[in-house]
Amino acid sequence: MTTIQLFEEAWDLKLSVIIGCAALILAYLWVVRFRLNLKTMFFVAGVVLMLLTLIGPLDFLGDDYLFSAHMLEHILLELAVPPLLLLGLPAEPVESLLSIGFAAKTERFLRRPVVALLLGVGTLWLWHAPVLYNAALNNEGIHAVQHLSMLVTGTIFWWPVFSPLPSSRLLPIAGAVYVFIAMSVDMILGILLTFMPLGFYPKYMRLANGAGIFHFIRTAWKLTPQEDLNLGGMFMWIIGGLFYFTALLVEITRLYWNREERVFGEMVSGRLVRNHDYYIQEKPAGWNVPKPEFIPSPTYWPFVLSLGATLMGLGLLTSMIICVTGLILFIVAIVKWTGDIYDEERQ
Repeated sequence: MTTIQLFEEAWDLKLSVIIGCAALILAYLWVVRFRLNLKTMFFVAGVVLMLLTLIGPLDFLGDDYLFSAHMLEHILLELAVPPLLLLGLPAEPVESLLSIGFAAKTERFLRRPVVALLLGVGTLWLWHAPVLYNAALNNEGIHAVQHLSMLVTGTIFWWPVFSPLPSSRLLPIAGAVYVFIAMSVDMILGILLTFMPLGFYPKYMRLANGAGIFHFIRTAWKLTPQEDLNLGGMFMWIIGGLFYFTALLVEITRLYWNREERVFGEMVSGRLVRNHDYYIQEKPAGWNVPKPEFIPSPTYWPFVLSLGATLMGLGLLTSMIICVTGLILFIVAIVKWTGDIYDEERQ
């Protein structure tokens, strides 16, 4: 057996999943009257990623052979698929749905940051408790509930950040704090899994007898059960962290964009506005006012952020002390950097 042969054979074509994803795309196209645009591409990409995650090699290997594959599957279902689906939702149908009283009340409750955060982050933590995780591996019904709950709570978690309705989204500075808290909590889960001793997930500890997939993984890939467990934790820590960090950058970009738009509106309205070291006076009617550019003040916190990320990566090869030191620097840098941005916004 070769790696290519393994990935060719590692497909579980679940008919229910395929039909469900196809029906979801058709329903979406019907709602948007088969108009193809960027939103359509986002939504279809989210459904396709969900389909490949649930029927592809990740699901096959994660069910019986590799904890790291199962962890990567969970990351995609919770942190990658829901944002793509939300970015693809058009505002008009959502507004129509929320005109129903019960739907509006439910949405207002679930979009509360504390509720959405607890549901999203809590689901990942809960399902990786050994009792529930092992139960899902040994029971197909529980396993389906596990994946479905990750998709649902992931959508609820990302709703305050990527909702198609501006009124449902958090302000950029609040969104940045919201994403940062979730990132920190899930990075702790990743660190715990990375340094967790072997034995909590016994299904992945079977001996590599014969010439099966386990034998191939242990001999060709040289991946021991302990290394597989540590790799899964690293996926949660690093790959999951990258998804959160991308969303954090989106919120910071929104913060500066909103500030620039507001100042430009003040300029157009004829108010006196200071832009760094010069003033822009009221212009005659019809005068084309250039849009100002804002350059953030110099700060050393991005360097501290990079140093913390480097130490966390180095700690994976050395000791947990270096990892924790890097994590502390990383958290402090994001908090202080966000604080500097907030102070500039208030000025």
